Amino acid sequence: MNTKSNKMATMPIPKLVLNMSLPAILAMTVQALYNIVDSYFVAKDTLSGLTAVSLAFPIQMIIVALSVGIGVGINSCVSRNLGAHNEEDAINTAEHGLVLTMCLYLILLLLGLFAVDLYIPLFTSDPAVITSGIAYTKIVLIFSFSQMLAQSIISILQGTGDMVSSMYVQLTGAIANCILDPIMIFGLFGCPALHVAGAAYATVIGQFLSLLLALFLLYRKRDKLPISLRTFKFRPSILTNIIRIGLPSAVMQAVGSVMVTGMNLILSQFGDAAITVMGIYFKLQSFAFMPLFGMNQGVLPILSFNYGAQIKSRFMQARRFATNLALGYTLIALAVFQLFPEQLMAIFSAEGEIMALGIVSLRILSLAFPIAAISISLSPVFQSLERASITMITSILRQLGLLLPLSWLLFKLFGAYVGWLAFPIAELIATIYNIVMYRKVKVEIIDRMPDKAEEVAV
Repeated sequence: MNTKSNKMATMPIPKLVLNMSLPAILAMTVQALYNIVDSYFVAKDTLSGLTAVSLAFPIQMIIVALSVGIGVGINSCVSRNLGAHNEEDAINTAEHGLVLTMCLYLILLLLGLFAVDLYIPLFTSDPAVITSGIAYTKIVLIFSFSQMLAQSIISILQGTGDMVSSMYVQLTGAIANCILDPIMIFGLFGCPALHVAGAAYATVIGQFLSLLLALFLLYRKRDKLPISLRTFKFRPSILTNIIRIGLPSAVMQAVGSVMVTGMNLILSQFGDAAITVMGIYFKLQSFAFMPLFGMNQGVLPILSFNYGAQIKSRFMQARRFATNLALGYTLIALAVFQLFPEQLMAIFSAEGEIMALGIVSLRILSLAFPIAAISISLSPVFQSLERASITMITSILRQLGLLLPLSWLLFKLFGAYVGWLAFPIAELIATIYNIVMYRKVKVEIIDRMPDKAEEVAV
């Protein structure tokens, strides 16, 4: 795959970023819509079910942590090897990524079989919530192999610059999920009413359909990307590269799971209403952040490729354009949360204490959106330069070092209507740290790149 014939080295940056990012943004936006649709139908069935799903959320974040971690490592290594003309290593990276994925799935399987019964009762004494929470969480863990394998294949395709195929994979699962949710929750068209467990089965069926499409699309690329696990030969250096680049992203997501668990413990003193509000917020905030994560999926191979090809000007153009897009979008999201919090809460049949608390919380929590946009847009920069540990440290600092202690203090001193200020405060401090580290990395690595001549397509 010649560098000069690859669009990541030739297409004008604004057009390239949009070309690479829009499919992923569309897919991630639909995924965010699915998250809301899923909770919408669960809330229509029973509010205790919505609380159960909120308690299961940290466990689902562990699945995402492993999937995203492996995916980032695969994406970055494949695209960087292609940029440096190491096609064989790009193929080997893809093969190692798939094997690593199945090995990590075994951890999730064990958690699903043995840990869930102990986890859910830590946060509530409501028998209905406990029963629903255990059922939902076990299903998504035991059948998580589909989500993990599909994400790894998506990352392989994205690393080659193919964002459209990965969009189809993500859309398939999300759309199937939205269709199956009401059928399996309420028992339509002859299906028994499975309630909260129905939402979990709809999720894993949608993920399995995504996996089938991902395998088909990967097979169609066998002439350009001849992956074959039958001839797989283990190389520690390749596995090390995937883990070194992907581990910080996995840790970031896992830290998020710890943070949500800690927040559930802090909020449990205010009853199930506060936990439900936070669960609703995390569903809604996905509309603010999922498109940014989709943009990062498109920007990461661009940055990695041009770093591998040593084209500094294109690297910097992509970085600046992505940051501006992120800021613009989050300002729009901020305005929506500030102007229409009641309407957003009403999606989940909120009323009474949940509605009153939710309106205040959404307005406070959304203040962090534009601040977070800066950190999120810098994440693929660090990953492409093999400095992903900076993003990991930022995440640990924000969520464990700042957010949990601040939340405990503010909620304890001022109650459930003020404690949410911990989120924008923690985000601001962490973003300042991120900017300082970016300037350091720019001097050490980016400014020293020998900007090779580029051939820009019209």
